[in-house]
Amino acid sequence: MKKLVRLAETISKTYHAGQKYGTKDYFKYHVTGVVNLIKLHNLSDTHIIVGYLHDVVEDTPIKIETIYDLFGSTIGDAVKAITKVKGVSRVEYLENCAKNKIARVVKFHDACFNAANCSKNKNNQRYNEYLETIALLKAA
Repeated sequence: MKKLVRLAETISKTYHAGQKYGTKDYFKYHVTGVVNLIKLHNLSDTHIIVGYLHDVVEDTPIKIETIYDLFGSTIGDAVKAITKVKGVSRVEYLENCAKNKIARVVKFHDACFNAANCSKNKNNQRYNEYLETIALLKAA
C-alpha cells in the first residue's frame, strides 16, 4: 500500500505542477495540507491516497479511468465521488460525495483546510460556504 501512496503523491505533484492556491504552490500548500490533516487524524492509507488525488481529475488532464487502472475500484470510486462534474449543483455534488465513505472524509478535511485559509484571509463568503460544506458532510 505504501507504493500506492507514493504513486498517488507523485501523480498529484506531477499533474498539479505550476498550479497555484492563491500565491502558493497548489501541491505543496493545498494538497499536502489536506493530506497532513488526514494523517493528523490517523486515517488509512486509502484516505491518504484519495487525499493526494482529490483534485487531480477535476483540475488536470488525468482521466478517472487512469485512476481506476492504477488504484482499483475502491480508490477510483472515492476519487470519482469527490470530483466535481459540470452541470451538477453544489448541494447535489456534496450529497453524492457523502455517499462514498472515503470521499466524504477526504472532502471534510479538504473543506476544513479551505475554511481555515478563508478565515485567515478574511474571505467571509467563501468561509461560510466551506462551513456549510462541513455541515452538509457531517449531516450525511
